[in-house]
Amino acid sequence: MNNRYHLFLPAALLLAACSSLPRAEKIQKPPWLAVDVDHHETLGEFLVITPSFKILLPETTEERRAYLEAQVADLDRTKLYKYNSYGADRTIVTNDAKSVAEELARYGKTAKVVPAALTISAKYFSGKKPRIVLTAAPNILDEDGTLHFSLDEQTAPGGPKAAPRTPAAPAEPAPVTAKEKAAAIRAYLLGKYGKTARLKRSGTVTSAAGKPLALVEAELTFFLETARMTVNGSVKNLGGQKMWATFYLPQLTYHKGRDWFTFSSRQFTDSLKGEELKPYLISSGSEKKFQFTTDPELQVLVYDAAQNRIAAHNAFPSKDDDDLLKLEILEKYLADSPDVRFEVFPNKLICADCGVRLY
Repeated sequence: MNNRYHLFLPAALLLAACSSLPRAEKIQKPPWLAVDVDHHETLGEFLVITPSFKILLPETTEERRAYLEAQVADLDRTKLYKYNSYGADRTIVTNDAKSVAEELARYGKTAKVVPAALTISAKYFSGKKPRIVLTAAPNILDEDGTLHFSLDEQTAPGGPKAAPRTPAAPAEPAPVTAKEKAAAIRAYLLGKYGKTARLKRSGTVTSAAGKPLALVEAELTFFLETARMTVNGSVKNLGGQKMWATFYLPQLTYHKGRDWFTFSSRQFTDSLKGEELKPYLISSGSEKKFQFTTDPELQVLVYDAAQNRIAAHNAFPSKDDDDLLKLEILEKYLADSPDVRFEVFPNKLICADCGVRLY
């Protein structure tokens, strides 16, 4: 039985297009791919795509694994230039020729990584539904962004020699609990940022026709000891009709696999009743300031088809698991991970990148 090894590799690929590109959230892409639109003085407007590759490889030596990791890491330099619909295909060699030759000479056999060479290509398709497609040749890239490598036994002429000595496997360490993992992340964050960390973010929410509806400005304060977050900010009505400012309160969301988790504003919004709620109905050109602390428990986002909106539910029954995930989210966001976004959901729909991200 082979053990499997996974490597998460964020690789940045730069793409350019001939004409004006749509907003990043309008571009269809695999869920393991993040997209941003940028521009350069000489290249013009281009796409920045960030895939999160995983490597699946049967058990092998640390040297061979390290070599393959380094090779795949080179894929982050693939670029799609203006007037060229394909990226400059980048090919990597998956086996270290020197170590393979040394193993064959010393032991008479070795295991080679298959395929021996891998090419990754990126293509941007324009049209009514613009999309980005990444392909691998040979095709070992699955829909989840996993690169499936395998091993092939090679024998030198004359047959194998004495087998290499394999060191005894170390004793299995005791599994780390959620409480211990959370404590480690908390200690790291406190050491790097202190007890609190602050960030300012802003962005404009537009209608389906591209017209501005609301300007949202916010300052986030992270309390790293308790994994809580306070948001101070304002919503300005840029449209021509009255609107509820509570509809545009931002949330910190984390996309993990098929699940979405959020530091939600629900508790604050639901607490507004009667006279407290009236000031949040604002006219065109006016703005409303807000301040709220996110719910004490993390929320998981579930799409309610009957109401055509997001319904948030408590994510975990266990406080230790809840604390761990909250600290993981804060750590990722403070490190600029594309998986964690501070955003407004103007349609209250749950989907990949359907919200308006605040920068």
